[in-house]
Amino acid sequence: MAMITPGGFDRASIGVPVHVWQGRHDRMVPHAHGEWLAAHIPTAIPHLFDDLGHLTLVVDSMGTVLDELVATRD
Repeated sequence: MAMITPGGFDRASIGVPVHVWQGRHDRMVPHAHGEWLAAHIPTAIPHLFDDLGHLTLVVDSMGTVLDELVATRD
């Protein structure tokens, strides 16, 4: 829905780091959604993977996800 509705705020106004995690093999959320969010949030930190899906991203990358979130917290 973030791609087709305003959502009540301007994504360009986001001023904090936003990690966008997306796997190209995701069958629940289109990869284009992650690409779109990364392109429309100026502070986006994209993590877009060609070889992962919705669940494999979590299983294969949970340690990395947590490390990245801790590293960018303020």
